Amino acid sequence: MPGFLIFLFYCMGCFLVLGYFFNDLKKDHEHIPSLHSTLNKNTTTPKKTIKNTTLIQEGIDFKENQNTIDSVRVESINTSDDEVPLSNQKETSNVKDIKQASLKYEALPFSVFNEASEAVVPCNLFTRIYKNRSNVKIPYACINYGMEIKKILTLYKESSLTLTGYSSPEEPSDLGKQRAEYIKKLLLGIGIDRSRLHTNASFQDINYINGVAKGGVLMRINNIDPLFTSIIPTNKEVTIKTTQPDGPYAYKKFTTGFKGDYFYSNQTFTSYISLVKSYLKDNPSKKIEIYTYTDPVGNAIDNMSISKTNSETAQRIVAQSGIPAHKIKSIAMGDKIVDGIGNNKCVILKVK
Repeated sequence: MPGFLIFLFYCMGCFLVLGYFFNDLKKDHEHIPSLHSTLNKNTTTPKKTIKNTTLIQEGIDFKENQNTIDSVRVESINTSDDEVPLSNQKETSNVKDIKQASLKYEALPFSVFNEASEAVVPCNLFTRIYKNRSNVKIPYACINYGMEIKKILTLYKESSLTLTGYSSPEEPSDLGKQRAEYIKKLLLGIGIDRSRLHTNASFQDINYINGVAKGGVLMRINNIDPLFTSIIPTNKEVTIKTTQPDGPYAYKKFTTGFKGDYFYSNQTFTSYISLVKSYLKDNPSKKIEIYTYTDPVGNAIDNMSISKTNSETAQRIVAQSGIPAHKIKSIAMGDKIVDGIGNNKCVILKVK
């Protein structure tokens, strides 16, 4: 009997535990929709009401009663010195392009212009510039330009000269300035006050042909009478005829005997002079002429100075051979083109 009672209480306890478990499971089941009902039920996601709130950190504004972004607005952006805001990136690029932009190039003759772009010291010839080089070759017929500028600056105490040097974007960035400084240095050499001379530079689309182009420098006089013009025009080229005469030893061109730009003679030259000496003895009416040329590179004034030095050297060597001085005439030709054949740096002897 006691065993039966114990078994009965045991069964009742088991029923109570099972009843409690199944009761909780039924409650949980009521909250979970069935898969079938979920698929067949038209469900929509309710629109969430977003209050009109500015998110300062994100920099985004939302509009009330909408779940989409209405606009993007940057409230504040702190950038370091190395950062560039997106809104300014295009503008920054444009500034860089302006600095590197080049203009259409039009070579101007080597005249001195006033502020109205009128020639006050006219010269219809052109300077020559060489690609990637700062030297400016000035035409020989325009060599009076420096003295004319000096006269104008002396006459007008408030006047000044601006020298603009040109270069192409493919050349060194400071080459235009160097070309202007090259002319300035020449003007300083004739006594013009440094404070009256100013230089600047400009990029131009310079069309070099075989490394050479016309122009390269613009000279402009500021603060002078607009009606002023130079009384000494320098627009005609000076030419000296160097045609080849007829007869023995009439024409001989020497391109050797140079050390750098200067002529020192050599065995070929002295041997030829000995032959000419003998010829002159047999022909006392004949005389010898010496023409000295430089290459076209560099400044015309400098080249003429070199040519004169070479002329004096050649004349001295010829005289030392025993040819009378009155039969010798030497002429410095500077960097003028001699005959268009071979090296332009040479010494030419003519007997006539």
